[in-house]
Amino acid sequence: MEKNNNIASKGLEVPAEVDHDEVGGQEEGLEVIGVGLPRTGTMSTATALSTLLNTKPENIFHGMQITRLSEDQLEFWPRAYRGETTDLEWRLFFRNHKAALDLPAILFYKDLMRVFPNAKIILTLRDPLLWYKSWHNSIAISLDIVTKAPYKWFVKHDPKVNPG
Repeated sequence: MEKNNNIASKGLEVPAEVDHDEVGGQEEGLEVIGVGLPRTGTMSTATALSTLLNTKPENIFHGMQITRLSEDQLEFWPRAYRGETTDLEWRLFFRNHKAALDLPAILFYKDLMRVFPNAKIILTLRDPLLWYKSWHNSIAISLDIVTKAPYKWFVKHDPKVNPG
């Protein structure tokens, strides 16, 4: 089992009720890793997986949950992006989840596949033009990126997105 004596300083304490052998192995954690982009049916897939895996909806990690994470849990993601997380930390983060879908988890699908090698992979797809319109009308607008270069260059002149 991978050792890391500095886990607590990174906001990921190993709770007393967690069996260290189980966290170090594959007995707990992700059974399904979703690798589809947002707006490709990931929320519907999460709902279906909750039923299929016989678990509570909160045990399916979806990007929409990001606003409900603690500060320590939020800090996990920038550290993961910088490559500063261990396999043990991945297992601790997902110890109560049976599946992970959507951002930010999809950015780390290779790490998740390595840490949870028995997990099944689901790729959700959508027609590219319909995906683009859906993304533009939801995520892009909410993030206000449609007003910034380079995105605004394409939206302004694309009759498929901006028919007016």
